[in-house]
Amino acid sequence: MLNEDGTSIDLIHGEQEKATFYGWSKDKTHMYYGSNVRDPQFFDVYKMRTGDWKPEIIYENNDGLNLADLTNDESMFALSKAITTSENQLFLLDRGTGKMTEISDPDAPGRYESSGFSDDGGHYYYLSDAGREYN
Repeated sequence: MLNEDGTSIDLIHGEQEKATFYGWSKDKTHMYYGSNVRDPQFFDVYKMRTGDWKPEIIYENNDGLNLADLTNDESMFALSKAITTSENQLFLLDRGTGKMTEISDPDAPGRYESSGFSDDGGHYYYLSDAGREYN
């Protein structure tokens, strides 16, 4: 983080830790990021409140899934799992129930890309080239 006076603070402290920035909450009070500090093989999802900058894990990744998107209230996650460079699976995770639903069609392999949740979290949009040459 870059301070107004030009000094910087490292928000990621692990010596071997890798991190990737996912974005900001709608109200800009939290940032979301992925980190492999818990398990070097997978990126868990964290949120960090602006001001105190303390990480809070909100998704523990034990299955090689990557965050594709999340609802504004963090109740639903879209998760992607790479199969090959031209094929992946796309899932929705209901954090309240723990239910995982596959969005991609196992009978129509291809790329499934997140396009986002509606503001109220009631709809999920995605793109796919399954069965076609283009998305």
